[in-house]
Amino acid sequence: MKEQILLFGCDLMRANALIAAAQGLGVPAVRIERSLYTGPLPR
Repeated sequence: MKEQILLFGCDLMRANALIAAAQGLGVPAVRIERSLYTGPLPR
């Protein structure tokens, strides 16, 4: 199972900053849109 950070409830600017910080740590981060909250987790 690969590690990743899931970003819920973040506006686009904050999500982009968090994604950039996570990339610096070598961990992928994915912003989850509200419409996808009840769907399967991204791979």
